[in-house]
Amino acid sequence: MIKYFGIALCVFLFIGSEQSLALNAGSSALSTGNEPPISNSAPEFIPFLRIPVKTILVENAPEAIPTWREFSPIKPALVLLSQNPFLMPIPAQLKKEASQLVYHGTLQEFKTKATRLTANPVLLPGMALRAALESHFFSKIIWVLQNGDAKNSVSLKAFLEILINSGVATTDEANQFVQEKDIFSGRIGKTPILIVPWYTLKKIDQPVIVHFDLSFFKSRYQNEIKTPIYELTRTILRKLRETISEVYTVTVSSSHQSGKISLEVRFLRDFIARIFTQPELLNRPLKKNDARLRKALYLENFFQKERVRKLYLAMEKESPADASVAYHLYLNARQFKQGGTALKYLKQAVALDDIYALEYLTLAPLALEKGRPDEAQRMLELAAKAFPQNPFILLRQAELAVMQRQKNVATQLLKRLEKLSWSEIFHPQVPGLITSLKSANSNTPESRERRKEQ
Repeated sequence: MIKYFGIALCVFLFIGSEQSLALNAGSSALSTGNEPPISNSAPEFIPFLRIPVKTILVENAPEAIPTWREFSPIKPALVLLSQNPFLMPIPAQLKKEASQLVYHGTLQEFKTKATRLTANPVLLPGMALRAALESHFFSKIIWVLQNGDAKNSVSLKAFLEILINSGVATTDEANQFVQEKDIFSGRIGKTPILIVPWYTLKKIDQPVIVHFDLSFFKSRYQNEIKTPIYELTRTILRKLRETISEVYTVTVSSSHQSGKISLEVRFLRDFIARIFTQPELLNRPLKKNDARLRKALYLENFFQKERVRKLYLAMEKESPADASVAYHLYLNARQFKQGGTALKYLKQAVALDDIYALEYLTLAPLALEKGRPDEAQRMLELAAKAFPQNPFILLRQAELAVMQRQKNVATQLLKRLEKLSWSEIFHPQVPGLITSLKSANSNTPESRERRKEQ
């Protein structure tokens, strides 16, 4: 069974952690005055899912912006397949810096500046499409919602309330939306946007860019008995083949760092990309390892862990460099309560794909619950090694060191955290937390005894 990938309560499940930023956001478009020059040669477009298309895999949606930027001179339409619209407004104080990043930033700069998991972000993942729209990258947005049928439809009034309350649209923007049957249309900034339920999606005749986020599956997937993930994915892609005529390129974001997309479904990213680049696979039987994984995921619903392990071991033999196989072997070993074996497989997965190190952040609090603070600290150290730019891992290490009265360790960690420039917009509470930890760290029995002696 794939956990934490069930039916969503609403299409805006992802927005809550960023919604308070809307009140501080400006409305002007991003502009630096030195935008990239317009190319004289028009990019080629190709029939979608009939011949291979260049597919760009990214972790967080903003990392797709450099690819979108390449096509901005022709202002294509974007088809967005995501539960998260990535339309959170950009704070006015950051407009200029965000503009520089959007127009000129490298992929590496987006990785370090367009994430909440840094001390001083310029953009958050939920602002990716908003940034592109304010830079006039697209002529139109077609946001496809993954609700299955008319029974799950939302009234225009309820939808506009969601738009406003989530911060995705201003009141003025929301009031421009109109409804025709189950489709909503309006504008975000100056860009037209169609919000189309999956079951109403019809032929799109113009060439487009497609952005696929793994969150798209959340509201449709239930479990491997009712909605097997491979069959669901292939059904979705077949419908896209019939509705989207031509594309310029495809971008796919995983969004695991949001904490809302389980690492268990990371294999889907590669499966989807493989079909985009080898569309003939859509009409063929699953490859051996895909078929094995499909069967293993099904058997997990019936607690068949021995049979599941055999399937994963067969997958490992055929594809020893597949990080997702190592990760599923890790999960299987945990079911057998084989901690050492599980960590060996997790280490192997991380070596092949460092995003799996997010699992160490899950294991750290579990170790604490079991009375193993030393093991919790070790898990945090492994996570910090994989994500050296993430200061929140250091913060958790400092908290744990203070709790364990490891004064010298905590002091060194807190000094490193104090040197960082923490965003007053996104992380205003962190400096105060660091101060509190310093105070708690100095209030150890040893330090109290020294103060008495003085």
